[in-house]
Amino acid sequence: MSKSYWFRVAMMILSFVAVVVTIRYLRSPENILVAGGKSFAPLPSATGTYNLCPTRISWIETPEGLRIEETQTKWSRTLNGAERVELDSIAVEKWLSNFCSLLTREVPHQEGGTFTSALKVGYVSGEPQTLNKSGSVFELQGHNFSSVDLENAIGAVKQIPIASEPH
Repeated sequence: MSKSYWFRVAMMILSFVAVVVTIRYLRSPENILVAGGKSFAPLPSATGTYNLCPTRISWIETPEGLRIEETQTKWSRTLNGAERVELDSIAVEKWLSNFCSLLTREVPHQEGGTFTSALKVGYVSGEPQTLNKSGSVFELQGHNFSSVDLENAIGAVKQIPIASEPH
């Protein structure tokens, strides 16, 4: 048998091993999404990332009354229930791609800290997430963490431009 035959066999075996290792990694407890329970997205890790978009986001709300919502593939914004304004879809998709994966750092639990809603996110499927904030500390389902990326995401969501008129 030729060398190319054995090379192909070796590559198939290596590929198979890589697939098995990847599957085992994705099935590990810290990487599993709990689709039917209270948590749809993995909680922020001690030092790592938090996936804000485990599925497609359908709406975002800020405490100031700003609501960004996707309706029939178009993104729009309302402020305190006022008139709906169409947003630049490309700018919204850029926001999603920039801020779906957020760097986080775990913070010890704070006693007596008053957390208020900082951002609510609704998904196409699954339960909405409410991210609460006290000072520079965020809270999600009892887990405290800090994230400069999340701070930037909250600021940037308010700056998404409206759609321009077609020429």
